[in-house]
Amino acid sequence: MFASDSGDIRGSNRNSNIELTGPISEFNFKDDDFGVWIERFELFVLFNEINAHKKKLMYLTFLSNDG
Repeated sequence: MFASDSGDIRGSNRNSNIELTGPISEFNFKDDDFGVWIERFELFVLFNEINAHKKKLMYLTFLSNDG
């Protein structure tokens, strides 16, 4: 699901025919503003029409190891 080592997600998921549009990176607790990041995440989810179950899984994944 990850396209690069930087934490950006884009392109296709190997297990499905879903194409995700736009980058979203892992939330970095030391450097990122959570309000800005969560707004970008919500827009990413909305634009890619991600269902509620997958949204929760993606959210937990993008919180990184510090979450």
